[in-house]
Amino acid sequence: METKPGIQTTEFWTMLFGQVVSLLQLTGAWQFMPDGNNKFVVIAMAVLGGLYAIGRGQAKQGVTYTPTARNR
Repeated sequence: METKPGIQTTEFWTMLFGQVVSLLQLTGAWQFMPDGNNKFVVIAMAVLGGLYAIGRGQAKQGVTYTPTARNR
């Protein structure tokens, strides 16, 4: 079974949403954590990125790329 490109997956959009919300917290544009403890936000950004990378790796594990007419 062929896997979808990364941008077409739910985990990509979830990760992107989480990163944008975290970036808004870090810049002060949107304060969803009133105490301003940005250490948690940086850790959350790193965890989201790492989990996305692990998820994509598992999705592509053992799958060989076969170009379709759309990808040629």
